[in-house]
Amino acid sequence: MNLSMKTFAAGILLAASTSVLAHAVWLERDAKGVQLYYGEYDEAKREASPGRLDDIGTPAAYAGADALAGKKGDNGWRYAAAKGADVRAEAPESPVRDWRKQGIGIVKPLFFARLADGPAAQQPVALLDLVPTGKSGAFQLFVKGQALAGVKVVVVAPNGWTREVKTDADGRFTVGMPWRGMYVLEATHLLPEPGEYKGVTYESLRLRATLSYRQAKGSATFAPAPADKLY
Repeated sequence: MNLSMKTFAAGILLAASTSVLAHAVWLERDAKGVQLYYGEYDEAKREASPGRLDDIGTPAAYAGADALAGKKGDNGWRYAAAKGADVRAEAPESPVRDWRKQGIGIVKPLFFARLADGPAAQQPVALLDLVPTGKSGAFQLFVKGQALAGVKVVVVAPNGWTREVKTDADGRFTVGMPWRGMYVLEATHLLPEPGEYKGVTYESLRLRATLSYRQAKGSATFAPAPADKLY
């Protein structure tokens, strides 16, 4: 990378010396279909089974309106999905968590993931949904189908570098993407709706959504190899 690119990248992305993201679910496409992972994308760490991958139960995945059959592997779930299909997934089976010491409360985590092979606009479907809006680097965040303002979104570049942006009054934001490859965007929202799950009561729903976005243009960069174990 030449000096001008280094300067440009430094102004756009912040290198992460420690983990910026907590656990999330995200999607990746390869030659065999789509893989769902649970872990920390910014550190190239993926949970395994047996282990914490089992915490999210059996996710549901869709290509458009069609449900996809999944197969659980050692470190994720695999789905056969046609190239270019809008794929999304939901993992609603994570157990209730007591995070009062962290100042969050007793919450029921819900995880959502979406895959976009380019900037073509997608419509929100999930309870919390990050979608591309039709222009490269332009996105919008929704909760219950309504634009969600003032929420921090973490953007992880293909090489693991990160930056944070906030949604505007219409839930929109734009972000520079100087390298080609897959970026993962993540947003978290606490929904104060109490309830009960498997006999355990909770105060709020903690929603976490990711968007895996393929950027076709830009300079080449490295992609971190997945970690063997998550400690």
